Amino acid sequence: MLDETGQYRAVLPTAEGIYHSTMLPGFWLRLAWLWEAHPDLLATLAEVVGTEPLIAALRGATQAADTEETR
Repeated sequence: MLDETGQYRAVLPTAEGIYHSTMLPGFWLRLAWLWEAHPDLLATLAEVVGTEPLIAALRGATQAADTEETR
C-alpha cells in the first residue's frame, strides 16, 4: 500500500490467511488459493461474491445466451 509519504508499506493478511484489499473495497482473497494446483473456480467465486449473486449472474448469462440463440 502506498502511504501518505509515498512509501510502499506491506499489507499483511489476517490470522486466517486472508488478504483484504485497501484499494478495492470488499475485495479479498485467501492466500492459500494462490498455491492451489487445481482450484475450484466456481466455489472460490461463490465464497468471494456470495452464492446468491453468483447464481443470479449465471442465470443472467444463461438467459442472454438463450436470447442470442433464438436470433
